[in-house]
Amino acid sequence: MPTRETGNQDRLALIELMEHSIKCSTEDEFKDLIRRHVRPLLPHGCMLAAVGHLIFGMIAADVLLGVDYPLGMIEGLRDGTRMTERAFMMRWYESRKPQAMDLRVNPELLSPLEREEAERYELQNIVAHGLVDIDGRAGSYFSFSRLPEPPGETECRVLEQIVPHLHQALTRSVPFDSPALESVIELTARELEILHWGVDGYAVKHISSLLGTSQRTIRTQLHSIYRKLGVSGKGEAIARTYEIGLDKFGK
Repeated sequence: MPTRETGNQDRLALIELMEHSIKCSTEDEFKDLIRRHVRPLLPHGCMLAAVGHLIFGMIAADVLLGVDYPLGMIEGLRDGTRMTERAFMMRWYESRKPQAMDLRVNPELLSPLEREEAERYELQNIVAHGLVDIDGRAGSYFSFSRLPEPPGETECRVLEQIVPHLHQALTRSVPFDSPALESVIELTARELEILHWGVDGYAVKHISSLLGTSQRTIRTQLHSIYRKLGVSGKGEAIARTYEIGLDKFGK
């Protein structure tokens, strides 16, 4: 059981974290915040911070920032992944509560993809939490791995206290821009579907047949797509789709 002295030290460490998080304005300052002010409160070997969106079941990262985190794991996340392949993250997303994991005790809580990644990159004793916006489509996520002991309620309480401050520090420290996400939010689900059929080489009459609607309706929707993408025709739309990574969404 923690002593009163330990409790006072933790409170002081939390206050210092809050004070320094306000001053963060660069990536290096954010990393320094994690190493100097988060580790005393939540000992860990590595962490990953992310800001991203959930679009049509696809997780797309605007920001991926690791602190002593395996680079191979970070690179593997850049292309996006489906939420159904992220069981651990999905439990957090659905509950909005911190999640703790001891891979040796309950590996079944991870998806096959997550188990493979955890074993490959030696990610043991994991705890994660984040913030989600009102409509549930965007948010931040902070995953801490290689804790010295299996995480439990204490680590989850710490995360609940520090994540709001980490969220603010991260969004101030790492500028991000996602033209693909801006475009896909503009497009309706049907427009995104039509765009993908077009990218795959289908003509208007074929798309019309596949979707059970008139060719005139498809042409009207294509004009709307071109306007939103800022292009003048199909060729430019295809090029723009690949340029901004829009082909990864909606499939």
